[in-house]
Amino acid sequence: MPCFSDYMEPSYYELEISKTIKNLIYSKKELGLEISQELKEASSNIYFTKKEGDKWVEELCSLLKSLSTAQEDKLVYNAKSSDSRKLADWWEEHQEADNKRIADENKKTKQEEERKMALSKLTPEEIKLLGL
Repeated sequence: MPCFSDYMEPSYYELEISKTIKNLIYSKKELGLEISQELKEASSNIYFTKKEGDKWVEELCSLLKSLSTAQEDKLVYNAKSSDSRKLADWWEEHQEADNKRIADENKKTKQEEERKMALSKLTPEEIKLLGL
């Protein structure tokens, strides 16, 4: 029976981080910003840890958030550039994921506050009876 190497393929996550790095390099080049040696080295990798991925996502997100409307239109929404369209797709997907994450965090915080409020209305005996 032959051996297979399919387990060595980069994961979906790693492919997405690779796209993020390409988008970050494109953005920095277009804005005339320095591309660090670390970023250059990352661009030749295909395997990333979550910590590494989070770093590059955070850097690209921060960069795009810092743009003026005119800069964003030129860099992200330039319909004549395929790299710009790829960046726009990434940015819109990232913003959607961020909005969902923030909404989930807010919901969790609100539920925790409501739980604390409900518990504060109980006597110590009621809390004990409920096993809380």
